[in-house]
Amino acid sequence: MLIPLATIKKVVKKVEVLLKNVHSCPIMVDSLEKWTIFFVLEKSSTTLGAVKALRKADFNTDAMALSRSIIENLANLTYLFDKPKERLELFLKYEYIEKYQALSEFESDFPAEAIAEELKEEIYENYHKYKNLFPNKFSWSGKSIVKMLSDCSFHSDFAMAYKMSSRYLHTSIGSLNNFIESCHDSSSKKLPKEADFQKLNRDDGDLALLISALAVFNLVELFFNIFFSELPPYFLQAQEEISVLVSGQQSEIKEN
Repeated sequence: MLIPLATIKKVVKKVEVLLKNVHSCPIMVDSLEKWTIFFVLEKSSTTLGAVKALRKADFNTDAMALSRSIIENLANLTYLFDKPKERLELFLKYEYIEKYQALSEFESDFPAEAIAEELKEEIYENYHKYKNLFPNKFSWSGKSIVKMLSDCSFHSDFAMAYKMSSRYLHTSIGSLNNFIESCHDSSSKKLPKEADFQKLNRDDGDLALLISALAVFNLVELFFNIFFSELPPYFLQAQEEISVLVSGQQSEIKEN
């Protein structure tokens, strides 16, 4: 997705205006479903602000790493609300699996630390009560983030950005090779005068900012669908304008 930064900033601005409209909406948060999307949208909007600040400061690999959490929010929430009656219960009960996993890791890593027996018994009881609901103990849905994105018919760019962000989260041979390739000139194999790893990955920073903004935009749409009977006109207008911005730039790139 090769789109100029100036265009990406316009997309981000339109999403930020939508978020202001969301905050000015008179809403009643009177159900667990509404609390869930409201919380995730709020968290994702602040993360978008952080991604924007990181890209502005040229901390591009960190922007890409942080964008991962917004994509995860988008995948989880969209998949959940595709069939909320059957999936919300799974989403909530997965807490018992996570607590059991956390307890097991804690006891393994810190055997000398005492944990209240009453708390342990509660965690064990809930785990054994609900564990059969989760054949895959490492995902509430039983699916990967990429598979949930695919099942919800999101553009492959979201999955691509999610996979790309993995290489910046931890030190690995992949991230090491990327660093070496970025820092060395292909002809001389000499380090540049100003070897700044962050500045060498501006395309990734641009992608992180755009994908984060589009993910938040989709979460805003989910918010409106849950809280209101129809999408407001200003959202539909923003949707059309963002589509023109993104698809228009992609068309120009293909023609060139």
